[in-house]
Amino acid sequence: MAFTDNCDVFGSVHEDGLNLIGRHLMQQRPSLFNYGTQMFAVNPGLLCRKIEAHPEVTRRGNPLITVEDPLPLLGTDGLLGVNFCFQLTKLELDIHRGNIISLPPELSPPLGTQRMALHAEVCGGIACPDKRIQDYYGDTFEHPPIKLPGQDEKDPTGKREEDRERGPIVPIPGREVECFCLQLFAIVHMEVLRTPTGEQLAVRLDDVEIVDIRPEGLENSLECYIAATLRVGILPRVRIALDTMIFEMGNFATLAISPTPTSGAVPSNPALEEDQIKVFVNVGVSP
Repeated sequence: MAFTDNCDVFGSVHEDGLNLIGRHLMQQRPSLFNYGTQMFAVNPGLLCRKIEAHPEVTRRGNPLITVEDPLPLLGTDGLLGVNFCFQLTKLELDIHRGNIISLPPELSPPLGTQRMALHAEVCGGIACPDKRIQDYYGDTFEHPPIKLPGQDEKDPTGKREEDRERGPIVPIPGREVECFCLQLFAIVHMEVLRTPTGEQLAVRLDDVEIVDIRPEGLENSLECYIAATLRVGILPRVRIALDTMIFEMGNFATLAISPTPTSGAVPSNPALEEDQIKVFVNVGVSP
């Protein structure tokens, strides 16, 4: 059976092509995947993983990492912090049949029908200051007073604490970077949602797993936070409206392009199968 027996236009993209695009993007736009304080921007050799950037990135003077503020220390009123880095060092996807990623037992392999698996390696580290330096800053830093309930929160200038201007967070010097890497797996599928504004194609998260973190409560808490961030904050931003697109072809005809409705012949659209994302489209021409 030809792919267009049940639609007018068929398109697909193979998982190998998507993974190749991902690798090229990580090499050509490394700052999208590597984050850290100014210390790491000046000396990328301190990062937990070496950045495999394309030579053009350096030649054009493009950044290797996105510079972030230091990680603030509690009790210093947001004035002192420590240097840190965060890197997404590996990213790959595997579309059913599931022949690229070895899923952990917690995700009940093999990969189910109409499902796509994601695997990411995430590395991070903190430049932990020496104990003597920590003591020095603890003895010399002018700590903000602790305010008890009911105390006036205004300073002599009449400004409330939240209205006062604060300077940048000052990192406590530290050169020994304590690194860790986590293996993150997720399973997703695609779903058509009917909303008041029309149909939308959404990516739904089925499950997420971080491999071998102890104690178990810490692992479960991190997995819950990651899953909630994806479901509430990230995936809703990548929904695609499935409105019929209409194009005027001069004064002669109108071209309408719309997704092929799901049926017995096209049970899923788009379809996640045979290592591909397949899309079925109908095209209509009217006077």
